[in-house]
Amino acid sequence: MNVPIVFSFQFFGYFLLFCIALLLGVYIPGNLAVRKLKLPTCQSVTLSFIAGIVFLSLQGYLFGYLNLRFLAYAYVGIITLIWLYKNKKKLFSFDAFKTKLKFDGLFFFIMLLGVFGQVSGIWSMGLRFIDGIHFAGGNILDNNLELAITNELIHRFPPFEPGMYGVLLQNYHYWSHLFSAELIRIFHLPLVTTQYQFLTVFISILLGLSVISLSKALRLGNIFTRWLLFYLYFGADFTFGLLFILGKSHYFDIKSMENGAQFLFNLPRAFSIVIFFGGLNFLVIWLKNKTKFLAILCGTIFGAIIGFKIYVGIFTLAGLTFLTIYFLIKKNYRFLFIPAIAFALAGIIYFPVNNNAGGLFFTGFWRVNDFIVLPQLGLSHFELAREIYASHQNYLKVYMLELFFLTLYLLNTFGTKILGLLQTRKSLSKIPLEINLFLIPSIFVSMIAGLFFLQYTGGANTFNFIVNVLIIGSIYAALTVTYFVHKLPIVLRYIIIVIIIMLTIPRWLNMTASNIGNYSKNYGLLISNNQLYALNYLRIYTPLSSLVLASNTIGNDYDSPYVCFLADRPTYYSGIIDELEAHGINYKQRKSIVKNIFTSSDKTIVIKALEQSHINYLLLSNNDHFALESNSDIFSVIFKNSNFRILKITNM
Repeated sequence: MNVPIVFSFQFFGYFLLFCIALLLGVYIPGNLAVRKLKLPTCQSVTLSFIAGIVFLSLQGYLFGYLNLRFLAYAYVGIITLIWLYKNKKKLFSFDAFKTKLKFDGLFFFIMLLGVFGQVSGIWSMGLRFIDGIHFAGGNILDNNLELAITNELIHRFPPFEPGMYGVLLQNYHYWSHLFSAELIRIFHLPLVTTQYQFLTVFISILLGLSVISLSKALRLGNIFTRWLLFYLYFGADFTFGLLFILGKSHYFDIKSMENGAQFLFNLPRAFSIVIFFGGLNFLVIWLKNKTKFLAILCGTIFGAIIGFKIYVGIFTLAGLTFLTIYFLIKKNYRFLFIPAIAFALAGIIYFPVNNNAGGLFFTGFWRVNDFIVLPQLGLSHFELAREIYASHQNYLKVYMLELFFLTLYLLNTFGTKILGLLQTRKSLSKIPLEINLFLIPSIFVSMIAGLFFLQYTGGANTFNFIVNVLIIGSIYAALTVTYFVHKLPIVLRYIIIVIIIMLTIPRWLNMTASNIGNYSKNYGLLISNNQLYALNYLRIYTPLSSLVLASNTIGNDYDSPYVCFLADRPTYYSGIIDELEAHGINYKQRKSIVKNIFTSSDKTIVIKALEQSHINYLLLSNNDHFALESNSDIFSVIFKNSNFRILKITNM
């Protein structure tokens, strides 16, 4: 199964191999490009890792489509040799081990606590214990799908839908999985442990380093950096306060859209945000040193983001559009290299996979109206009043109520980050005009898309646009506190700082405590040893190309595929809810075929269904029984224990 028992010698051995993989596959390729910029140590190291993530994914994408994936080994080997040659003097003089990294102690404390909170919510995904493998933390269905997609990318490119073998993956951003897959494939790392125990810690740390690097590049000082770190790691909604004001109890019953402790719940987004901050670093550097090489590098980083998370990619491309207009007015044509490369690369990445994704359609105030009728708030009478006013065409009162709903929604969703709206020309001048022109219009575009639109494929997933604002908008919340609060008299300053902190962290405290508490409970999905024995049998004793059909009673595989990556065999029909429906896949024919296999008592119909599907094995629980199972002309039992059995399809 290649899932080491947590904290075993094998586990730590794989962690050491993971660190080597990061050095050779990520840092060195990135550093080969970044070293030309002669940046301070912290910025150089951080941007080397971020550029390296994009480069490893880019080579995987290119060599994958060319059907030359073996060249990944040459990519790592040749670049490592070039890097060693270019750094031979430093290496032999031990200068490479000397750093001039100045690290504020409070930076370290915020990052340490913040990383702990983020990792606590996801690190328990796929931990191996004596009784089996535990999947807990975050959204288990989404996380299992991400593991299944990564496993697909390890074996083939372009990938198939993990739950519907033979159908290409579509309407999904998979570059974070591609990065994981390339790292795992090249360095022979374990799938689950790498993705959820190793990479989560790495990305969480890299988030803090990217923010520190950006603050240094903008020369905004340590106070701004501390607040930006605070908002990214601990920022949350104001639900608990709203419920308290309304005289309600159970202050955390309403889930937050996004908070610092759940940053890693969506790994594609986590990757994209870190890369976005890396791209922002490169853009700030380009504003000071407008070289063509830097423009190409910046455009590549920005263009790749759409492969990691489409919503963050759209945010980025919107910002580049406004900046392009600005630089055209200024007749500064050197900037055009950045958007030209970014848009070209984004198109190459986006359209082959998402050409059937559809788009957005306008829905008015549906999101805030939906929020106001949450039963925990007890405010549904306002929505009833709005409907009455609407039926009587009293649109003034309708709009007044909707404006009230919107205000309440924004205050609740953004919490103390709403302070980012309190800007003056002088405070905004602390950030270069070009960066403001890049960020602020994109924030408005994302807010409008998230509040007033739905997707043809994915429906309410437009909330991701608002999440972008919640995370990236932290820059302006930190700017407000830095510029205004820290100019107040010392006593008043500390009173306001304490108030901001106390109004911000309750959600983080609640979620982190809940995450820790879940470790001692039977929370999540347990893949028992009996099931692991069955899955291990498929992995060891069946051909790699074998196609498996798992019964819909096998754990959560029907909702989100996990048999495919634990057995390391493709599955015919699984992940119906969280994968096929979410991706807009037509699975009616397979549903009919599976129904015929399991319900028909007509041998001719069953044989025809098996011939159509090309299924080789059935994975069943011992509670599953169907009409023709005992027909030895069609099925033979090749594995059985107290809970599970495997049937082989014969004479097909």
